[in-house]
Amino acid sequence: MAFEVEARLAGHVGTIRWVNGRVEGDPLLVAHVQSLAISLEGHWVGRPMCPGSTHHHLAHPFSVVALFYEAFDQIDAWRGDVPQAPPVPPGAIA
Repeated sequence: MAFEVEARLAGHVGTIRWVNGRVEGDPLLVAHVQSLAISLEGHWVGRPMCPGSTHHHLAHPFSVVALFYEAFDQIDAWRGDVPQAPPVPPGAIA
């Protein structure tokens, strides 16, 4: 599985990819996401209605989506096999 975003961080624009448990691409964006993942080790990282993780966040695609949303000022584009939230069961409140 792999996906990437074009993102903005403090006026800098670049592309970062997640490929089977690792991030690669723009060095500034990669360093920022890796630092954020380390700082959140032991804490739950995830988006509402999606799976998440408490450890080894970069190994979990749903956690990486949450990290990308948290890390960057703006995300301009998503490409690839971006994980999607599971469907809400009938009768459930989302």
